[in-house]
Amino acid sequence: MADLTVESLRTFILVLIGLAAVIVSIDKGIEVVQKWRGVKARQEREQAEERRFTTIENRLARCETRLEQGDAKFGSIEEDSRHTLMVLNAMLMHFISGNDHDRLKAVKNELDTYMTSRR
Repeated sequence: MADLTVESLRTFILVLIGLAAVIVSIDKGIEVVQKWRGVKARQEREQAEERRFTTIENRLARCETRLEQGDAKFGSIEEDSRHTLMVLNAMLMHFISGNDHDRLKAVKNELDTYMTSRR
């Protein structure tokens, strides 16, 4: 065997420490890359969720607007139907009795007033 001196032992220990440092550096570098990939993937998921939430909020706003418009239209249709039934009732009563012209004129005037003030 070769002569084992303090200097060669010291060199051997320094080489081992250097190799350990290189291994630790590579391991930490891999951890950093994996963490960076995880952060990037999480950011992409968060952005996708934000887009979905924005889309859903927009759809909800449109649906609420349409619902309000539908409620207003339903109220108008309900009022129109009420007046139509009133006119039909007056016409039936006129045809049945044959002489209730005053009631028929009153209903016509009420219908004219409604039609002119209708939105």
